Amino acid sequence: MEVKVSKVRYERNPLVQVRELVFKEKTVKVGSARELVDTGTGEVSNVNAIYQRKIVDAERFAKVYLEGLSKTFGLTKSSQRVFQSILKLCEKDTDSIWMNFMTVSKADPDLPESTFYRGMKELLKHGFIAHSDIPNKFWINPHLFFNGDRVKFITEYVKSSSSEDQRKRDELERNGQTRLTE
Repeated sequence: MEVKVSKVRYERNPLVQVRELVFKEKTVKVGSARELVDTGTGEVSNVNAIYQRKIVDAERFAKVYLEGLSKTFGLTKSSQRVFQSILKLCEKDTDSIWMNFMTVSKADPDLPESTFYRGMKELLKHGFIAHSDIPNKFWINPHLFFNGDRVKFITEYVKSSSSEDQRKRDELERNGQTRLTE
């Protein structure tokens, strides 16, 4: 089978512009260079982005959301399971939840008590939930527990500096030059 190649010739590179490719269930944007500003340091950096937008049903959305959080925070199976149960129990537009093993076991009857406590400990450690001053009442992180219909998980890849670059930086610092940012 022969693939036909376009014979169109260009005076300027046509691939420099942002391109958007639309497929059945996803949209892919390529080449959207953007300036990002670090609000902490004020550092401005240009970022070349490859952006993919997928449309999924509610069940798949919940699964993708849990997988994204698990990967981002390195959650264990125990904390993933407890997180799922808390999501089921959460009421809309609230920042707290009344919870103990008995209430969570109603949402997940097969959840072992030891798994519940391991998962709770990890969710507390990672800032998903926090103890309140009232027993069995927990504050929930509204940035992680939400009833929205969109979520973005962003992974930025930064090329590490070579050992030669690092050696030069170290030498400049030894000679008294200070770093502008960490």
